[in-house]
Amino acid sequence: MGVGMVLRNEFGNFIVGRTLIFQGCVDFKIGEAMGFLEAVSWAKSMNLEKVVIEGDAKVVVETVGSRALNFTVF
Repeated sequence: MGVGMVLRNEFGNFIVGRTLIFQGCVDFKIGEAMGFLEAVSWAKSMNLEKVVIEGDAKVVVETVGSRALNFTVF
């Protein structure tokens, strides 16, 4: 499974992109969650403090955005 990430500035302009392949990962929820963690790690490695992370797997976005995390969906 692969994920793509795009870094944009505060005006929405493209800065840099990145893709990753997770070998052996076939479940989209797991892949999206791993992609989310990689995006956070990538932002942290660039010393970014205010970021917006978007995803297209509703269950992952809602779980990560929830105050009461429920990882039973994974």
